[in-house]
Amino acid sequence: YPGDQSKLLFGNTRVQLQRKYENAYWPRLISITQIKELQQLQRNEQAFYLGAGVTFTRLKAKLMEWNDNPHGFCQALLDQM
Repeated sequence: YPGDQSKLLFGNTRVQLQRKYENAYWPRLISITQIKELQQLQRNEQAFYLGAGVTFTRLKAKLMEWNDNPHGFCQALLDQM
């Protein structure tokens, strides 16, 4: 669906605001919420992998699970949250 014939969406807030206040219209709305890479939440010894669709709540829960060092990276992120 080329050009402005479709809109990819993960949530819906922005699309509804665009429709209401900007009179934007797309014949097709394509949800990308089920793309597993966008939901990815993993870590290894050198890196964290956080998908763009990971919710704040899910990230916080996972950081609490991974928090094995009170002075480590997970704790630093939790402190910022």
